[in-house]
Amino acid sequence: MLPAPVRDDSSLIVGELNVDVSGSGTAHNGAHGFVSTDQPTAAALIFRNDASGKDYEVRTATPDSFFVLANAEPGHYRLLELWAQVATNDSCVTITSNFYKGIAFDVGPGRVANLGVNSWHFSYDLSHSASTNSFVLNSDFPSVEKALRRFDTRSQWTGYQGDQVAFSGEASAKPLAEALPPRGGNGNMIYVP
Repeated sequence: MLPAPVRDDSSLIVGELNVDVSGSGTAHNGAHGFVSTDQPTAAALIFRNDASGKDYEVRTATPDSFFVLANAEPGHYRLLELWAQVATNDSCVTITSNFYKGIAFDVGPGRVANLGVNSWHFSYDLSHSASTNSFVLNSDFPSVEKALRRFDTRSQWTGYQGDQVAFSGEASAKPLAEALPPRGGNGNMIYVP
């Protein structure tokens, strides 16, 4: 359930992040394996409110791709990073896309900021320490509205006015894939919560 609004100007940020990852190779630490999936074990977006300087890590609901940040302060936000983890046959690979050119969006006071459906395509080659990423941002706003209504049918936020919010700026990001050490014979789990 979503927390209730705490102030009159409290806002809600919602959207979906679809992650599509493919990769292969052997990392310098011995981790290896092939992966091609649209179901990461975990995924998140990291935002910064420019006025307060506060960073927010917003996880997607797994296996769903819906995300929500309740009681967000109104203002100017920047998308700093996309983060996800995928499992290979012997390890786990953490992928990130760091936005270095300041992709941004605005959140109005007492509003629902709908960021729409955002698609993140990521590929990596562990053997050559190479990664690429691409994005399709701010599409299909109506499906996010439906997901919000399904997420919490009794939410006080359903009466709030919604805005279809688009990112501004250049969606350029530095991709990075890091493999965690391979699982040992003792069966230790290596997933990062």
